[in-house]
Amino acid sequence: TSMVHYCEAEYCGAPATKRCSRCAEARYCSADCQRRDWNSLHKYECAGLAAQNASRTNRSSSSSASKAKKPFVPKECVRCRTMVTDENSECRVGHPEAQLEWKGSCTFVGDGPKPEFGYTVDYLCTSCGECIVRKETEAGESHSSGSRTCYRGRHCFHESGISEEDTRR
Repeated sequence: TSMVHYCEAEYCGAPATKRCSRCAEARYCSADCQRRDWNSLHKYECAGLAAQNASRTNRSSSSSASKAKKPFVPKECVRCRTMVTDENSECRVGHPEAQLEWKGSCTFVGDGPKPEFGYTVDYLCTSCGECIVRKETEAGESHSSGSRTCYRGRHCFHESGISEEDTRR
């Protein structure tokens, strides 16, 4: 059976049928998703991936060794700061606390049949633009609504693959 690859554009995840023509690593379901991903992330990592592929191709064509794929060596992802042991796993980064900006609304919660006294606070993640509502109870518990991930996509193993503007690390 063949491996199913998924679109790498943020918030998509549909089965991918196309590849980036330059690096041949990034996969997409449509030209629209490829354009979106290029503008948000892929343009910063494409050249490096293409160079890696070119050197891999040169090494494999010049060697008479077996054409078998080398096993993946675990590496640390510079974006999510986790040790990656499966090259096909997905990188997910939560909303960085330093990037949460208070939107100015705060509501006291305490009504209903089982009142939970506390506050709901609205934040804006300045990295991805998502609004997060946090419910902070009197007991010190914190519950959030909205997406838990600020970034979802490919792992990055080289600092040069992440732009300086990307604040999600």
